[in-house]
Amino acid sequence: AALDLITKSADSAHALGKLSLYAAIRAYHALLLHQLGDGRAAFTWLNEVLEFTEPQGYIRTFLDEGKPMLTLLTAIQPRLG
Repeated sequence: AALDLITKSADSAHALGKLSLYAAIRAYHALLLHQLGDGRAAFTWLNEVLEFTEPQGYIRTFLDEGKPMLTLLTAIQPRLG
């Protein structure tokens, strides 16, 4: 149920043009999936949000999440190459 709510929230934010909110929700989505043990889906969402945020420079979206996000970013880094 939580994952459905996250998806609906992200879709709404995107539709309303709230792009920084969309990016933050998708980053949380990736973190939640990773914590639930679904690494493949977490990497998929994180890769999507990274591609989306890179041109806009939304660094704070990731920095604010601290060590859990650092762990996830470190794990995905070899897959980005």
